[in-house]
Amino acid sequence: LKLELLHILSENPVAESKKKTDASLPEDLLKEAVTSFIKKEKASVNAIISSRNFSDENIHAIRKIIKDLYYNLKIVINTEKSLRAQTIRKEKDEQYIPTLLHKLGIFQDVCTSLSLLNSFFLIQLNTYNRKILDQIKKSWVREKKTIKLNLVKQLKVMDLS
Repeated sequence: LKLELLHILSENPVAESKKKTDASLPEDLLKEAVTSFIKKEKASVNAIISSRNFSDENIHAIRKIIKDLYYNLKIVINTEKSLRAQTIRKEKDEQYIPTLLHKLGIFQDVCTSLSLLNSFFLIQLNTYNRKILDQIKKSWVREKKTIKLNLVKQLKVMDLS
């Protein structure tokens, strides 16, 4: 399989895919399309926040949407100042969104770590190793609760209008 992979990679599939993607993109991104995208994404986040349903899945959805806004619009809008002013929160400092994304990422990592500790193969471990992993899991559950409480407080006051 290594030889097959080397052969595939030698043909530079990423560059080929990029050519196909670039060819299908419009030459100019219409301001209306960007504005519509921003409004739709903000409305999605605000709907979750308004519902006060801060499930792990909803927090992850908020993270994905904010990442889409932040990173995609960095490409469309050249300056950080314009990005902040047009997309997220005018009154926050320039590190607000990157810091929020970092916190949301840590929360997602803890959620993923916990889900991996619930994996079926762990049942097959000996008692000693299961006990150690159970202690780790309890620690991560406490960490997750703390992170989630802080995130929910921050998200409740967030306004993407």
